[in-house]
Amino acid sequence: FNFNGQNTDVFVANLRDLGKISVWKINPDWTLNNVVTLLAGPSSTGTSISPDSYGWACWRNPSTSDLECFDKSKSSAQIKHWKISGTNGVITSTLIRNVNTDVGINVAEGFVVNTASKKVYFNEKNPAQTHIYYADAALNPKTRLAVIQGNGLTPDYEGAAIYQCGNGNGYLVSSNQGASNFKVFDLQTNALVKTFTAQGSSGTDSLDVTSGSVPGYPNGFLAIHNDPGADYRIY
Repeated sequence: FNFNGQNTDVFVANLRDLGKISVWKINPDWTLNNVVTLLAGPSSTGTSISPDSYGWACWRNPSTSDLECFDKSKSSAQIKHWKISGTNGVITSTLIRNVNTDVGINVAEGFVVNTASKKVYFNEKNPAQTHIYYADAALNPKTRLAVIQGNGLTPDYEGAAIYQCGNGNGYLVSSNQGASNFKVFDLQTNALVKTFTAQGSSGTDSLDVTSGSVPGYPNGFLAIHNDPGADYRIY
């Protein structure tokens, strides 16, 4: 992220009650006491997004190098696409477009962007389905590319993450929270590849996955939220 002319790693969150964003710089030489530095928070101005912002995802658009985010009010049918800027040393948010002008979407919480294909995935809670659009507004700003339905998806369908395999291949991993299981879909065909459960976890709301190799996890790892324990577990 370009903040005040410098490349900066950031963590961005939506502040649901305020309808704003909060942005933290991730300090490259952090210790236990200074992992992050707040760049924009509850008292910042010019950082508004959707009121009652519920679903949320960010990506860095490779065509423009811009940091862009998607969000949706819990009660609204409209998903909005924002540009986040910090080039002058002040964080601001600017609306790029309304995404789903062709299809109404109920409550949707699990969002994820596949940077390789420039596609964004929105998991609708009920009816349980995934809506797929281009994340890059220059490609096709207002038409849904595909929808994933059936396949044993149940209401309270939430978390979404991308497992990259290179050359455009990989998987969408989604939390089928209503059934306490997970669905894996092929990114190329949107076909269901596998349904699995995670030992020791249930009612999973959010999750994330990486294919990057780290010690002990040569093929990456999956981090999921365990509802009864209110903790996160690694697989």
